[in-house]
Amino acid sequence: MLYRGSNDPARLFTAARGVTAGLALLLSAAVYLLTRRLFGEGAALAALALWVFYPDGLAQGGIVSPDLPSALMIFISAVAALLWLGRPSWRSGLAGAIATGLALLTKHTALLLIPFWGILGLVAVVRWKSRARTAALGVLLFLGILVLTLWAGYFFHAQPEVGAQFGLPSLPLPAAYVAGFRISKDLIAHRLCYFLGGPHPGHPLGFFPLSLLLKTPAPLLILFFLFPFLTPIRKVWPLAVFPGLLFISALASPFPFGHRYLLAMFPFMAVAAGAGAAKLMDKVWDRVFLAVLMVWLAAGTLLQHPNHLAYFNEFAGAKNGVYRYFVDSSLDWGTQLPALKAWMERSGVKHVYLSYFGTTDPGAYGIPYTPLPAFHQDLYYPEKGVAHYTLPRGAWIAVSVTNLVGLYQPRYFSRLVPVDRPDAVVGQSIFLWKMPASWDVSYDSSKNPPWEFTRADEPDSGT
Repeated sequence: MLYRGSNDPARLFTAARGVTAGLALLLSAAVYLLTRRLFGEGAALAALALWVFYPDGLAQGGIVSPDLPSALMIFISAVAALLWLGRPSWRSGLAGAIATGLALLTKHTALLLIPFWGILGLVAVVRWKSRARTAALGVLLFLGILVLTLWAGYFFHAQPEVGAQFGLPSLPLPAAYVAGFRISKDLIAHRLCYFLGGPHPGHPLGFFPLSLLLKTPAPLLILFFLFPFLTPIRKVWPLAVFPGLLFISALASPFPFGHRYLLAMFPFMAVAAGAGAAKLMDKVWDRVFLAVLMVWLAAGTLLQHPNHLAYFNEFAGAKNGVYRYFVDSSLDWGTQLPALKAWMERSGVKHVYLSYFGTTDPGAYGIPYTPLPAFHQDLYYPEKGVAHYTLPRGAWIAVSVTNLVGLYQPRYFSRLVPVDRPDAVVGQSIFLWKMPASWDVSYDSSKNPPWEFTRADEPDSGT
């Protein structure tokens, strides 16, 4: 519907991205303010720089998705929890309950805030034994406000017996919320995860440790792991609770999430790393070391612009080979159509045969194209399918790497081109080749697989 009728997709996307960008600014402000409160001005400036130059944070701040809004609400909830733990008050408890409810409305990952608040609540009860009755009343009030916030997000539309489908008693939650959780679970239950050269059901145990190692700037990792050795333990452990819960849940989950699942960890990591950085501001050689790390961080992120989603650090090797580690939303999320259009204009290419991993209509960006096999294309734009055509020698084909590696479809393109030697690369996620031979292409939705390629001539002798 977005690309039909009188809609202006560019204007609509700009407005939607503007909302996400505004929320990203709020999250940056929250990182700065919390760090300043806990560790001082120097740590706050360092934390702000570490978060602002985190490539995946920059990428998600310009994408219309729930990941950045969820990270913001999770962080605000956690800030309220930390303030409440230090000095319990109705104000911090109310802010935490509302922020937690808003976080639950943005993404189901935020359900981890419940055990997070539970852990801090137990600590508070032990710490404030004389106020046990007040604490118990506060817990009930917190849950009540949280549930009320959830209902407000659904305009108080009610439906009974929402827990019955799970074999549970009725829950005081909006039916749409519980149904959304079930639908999300069903949608991802059968998807595959690409890891180290091949698809896997669910995700391998090493996926998130490796994504954390390769997709986090090395300076941020260094400062984060120095933090516990530079800061008193009483200030360390509250900042580690939620990131620890998120990372453990990611490891334990059977579902194939991408690196963006960890996004909510990184504001906490920036706060901790900023506190570690502040401890390196006293001695001359410590300041030199810190300056090198910060310049390294800024340079690595700026050199990656504008392809922040495709960022991999120096440990990953050649940029055009990182698709061997991860694809899908960890590298290729359909964001490179403007870059493809720009490449076509620079290169004088008037038309491409396109296998695009995304739900956008490439024609909306002014790209003349003929469709090739693509995961989302048949789902969203079946009318774009062509029953039969010839893919001629010398034509340009453009293939998103998620489609290239065969995560959600057969590896059609390994027969057509040398997949490891593209003639051009756009944004590290779209590979292009000038066809060395002609192929007859046919599409029949009743067949499995629906696409067939038959050689129409001999390839160039030089290929």
